[in-house]
Amino acid sequence: MMMGRLTFGKWLACFWICAGSMLMGDVDWAYPIHNPSPKVPHSMESQDAVVTVEVALNPDGYVVDASVMESTNPLYNPHVLEAIRQWRYRVPDSGRREGSFVLTQTFRFNGGLFSTDGDLSDAGEPARVIHREPLDVPESLSRVNGRVDLEVRVDPAGLVEEVKVMASTHRELDAVAVACVRKWRYAPALEGGRPVASTVQFPVRFGLDRAMRSVPDDERPVLTDRDVVLVRSLAPDVPVGLRDRSAHAEVDIYVDRFGFVEYAETVQTSDPLFAIALVDAVYSWKWVPVEKDGTPLAVKVRQSVRYEGGMLVMGGTAKDRYPSVRKKVNPKVPSHLRGVHGEVALLVTIGPDGKVRDAIAREATHPELADACVQAVTRWRFDPALESNRKVSCQVIIPFEFR
Repeated sequence: MMMGRLTFGKWLACFWICAGSMLMGDVDWAYPIHNPSPKVPHSMESQDAVVTVEVALNPDGYVVDASVMESTNPLYNPHVLEAIRQWRYRVPDSGRREGSFVLTQTFRFNGGLFSTDGDLSDAGEPARVIHREPLDVPESLSRVNGRVDLEVRVDPAGLVEEVKVMASTHRELDAVAVACVRKWRYAPALEGGRPVASTVQFPVRFGLDRAMRSVPDDERPVLTDRDVVLVRSLAPDVPVGLRDRSAHAEVDIYVDRFGFVEYAETVQTSDPLFAIALVDAVYSWKWVPVEKDGTPLAVKVRQSVRYEGGMLVMGGTAKDRYPSVRKKVNPKVPSHLRGVHGEVALLVTIGPDGKVRDAIAREATHPELADACVQAVTRWRFDPALESNRKVSCQVIIPFEFR
C-alpha cells in the first residue's frame, strides 16, 4: 500500500489527487515539502475556521495560483492565501508529465492551533492543547516581543513525537519555545472516535505587553541611529496604496540592555499606515548593546525611514537628495519559478559613485528569487544621495514583488 512507503515528513499532509484518468487508475500522491504557517493576527486566534483552497502547481511543485473554495470564516482567507502561495509540493511523475497539477488543500483552525493534516478525514477531530506550561524565558529575552511558529507531531497517546520550528521573528526564542511546548499536554486527534497521530502548527508568542519598560524613559540616553549598530532588521510591509508614492516616519525605539526592542512609538509621519507598518517591523530588530564603562545600557533610539521611489531609505539625518534609480535591470526568474507569487527584500549599499557596493537578501519567500534579485540589483546604477551638497553612501531596502 502506498501509505506504507511514506516517511513521517511525507505523511505529514498527504492527500489523494486525481492526476489523470480514474478509469486508468492513474492516481498519485502530492504533499507539501515547504509549508509556512498562515500569519493570523493574535486577536483572531481564538476563532475557529475551516478554509478549503484550490491550488494550481507547476511541474516543479511551486504554487502558481490559489483561490478559496469554501470558508467558515472569511477573515482567515487572505492569511491562508498569502501563506499557501509560498508553499511547495512534491509533485508525482504523472503531474510532471501533464505540465500542471491541481489539488485542494484544507486548513483547520481550532483554539489557536492550525492543521492541514492529511491523516484526518473531514469528519476527524484535530489534536488540541489541554494544558499549557508557562514560558521559561531567560532574563536576556524577557523584554523581547516576538513569535515562533512551530509544527508539533502528536502521537495517539497525546505525547509529543517531534517539534519543528517553521519560522520565528527572533532565532534566540526558538529553543525556549520548543522546550516549553514539549511540556504541554495534548488531547490526540480523533478519527471515527479512535485516537490517531496527527500534526498541528501554532505560534508561541513572547512579550505581548508592549507598554512595559525595563528602565524609566528619563534614565535612558537618547541616541540617533548613527550612534548604534543595527545587526538585524525586518523591512516594513509598505501598504499597497503607498507603493507608487512617497512616505516617511520617525519613531522612538526603546532598546533594552541586550539590544532587543521593548517598545516603539511614532514621533511623526506623513502617513499613519506607513508608520504602523514600520512600528510593527521594528519589534523584530536587534542592535549591538550600547555600553558605558563596560556596562550595557538601555537606550532610546530615534530612527527615521523614508519610502521614496520604491525604496526604503534608512537614515537619522535628512538628506538634500535621496538616492534614485538611474538604470534598472529586472531579475531573471528561473524557469521553474515563473508564475510563482513571492516577495524579496534586499538591503543595498549605494556608494557615492552611484554603484552598488553590497546587496544582501534580508527576506525572501523563495531563496532562488532572492538570488535572482541580488544578481540583478548589482547591475543597477543610482543617482547617489547628497548631504551638504556632497555625494554620500547610503543604505536602502529595495522590495521586489513577483506575481
